[in-house]
Amino acid sequence: MIETHRENMQFRNDTSEDIPAYAVLRATGYEEFGDRNVLTVEKPDSYGSQHLHFVNGMLKVPPDGYGVCYNPSEPWWALYDDADTPAFGETWGPVDGSWELKKHVGGFRVVGGAIGGIESTSRVLVVRAPMLIFRGKITADITIGTTGTVTVWHMVDGVDEETEYEIEDVYSPFGTVETGSGNENFVGCHWVNDQWEIWQSGC
Repeated sequence: MIETHRENMQFRNDTSEDIPAYAVLRATGYEEFGDRNVLTVEKPDSYGSQHLHFVNGMLKVPPDGYGVCYNPSEPWWALYDDADTPAFGETWGPVDGSWELKKHVGGFRVVGGAIGGIESTSRVLVVRAPMLIFRGKITADITIGTTGTVTVWHMVDGVDEETEYEIEDVYSPFGTVETGSGNENFVGCHWVNDQWEIWQSGC
């Protein structure tokens, strides 16, 4: 039997909707609550996670209510989109507007068997695995010192595939990146200085 993570943190639901049990949460700050601080959380609003996403406990939390969440450095249950079935070792992560983890998105790694459910109750054991690099294609030229939008690509069974997701405000620190034919539109990006930066082009 897999031991699940027991350390937890209190949080306040700053959204206008119920947070489901085992939902993925985006930390937005903290507030004083009695003699301690508690996290303030909202729904994920971007692709992937770079350390600031947590997972709700086993109880639903209403708007402005308080709950308990987990930082799964050890296995903990999380909701997943059952359009796909998780497999051991895969990366899954948050996307804009969803309480569920999605396949091929960085942020968490599957370490346990999925439990099917109904009405968005499917859950799987995961550990934190921050998404700190990705490969994609620029949608337009990005001049040095400015930002642009990059469409995320990933490798599936050895084949490059375009996803439906775009990451905005990707910064080009070293040079202008121009669109072109072949691999010229491809860029490698990494998370540094609290933002996405292009570190390689034509890759």
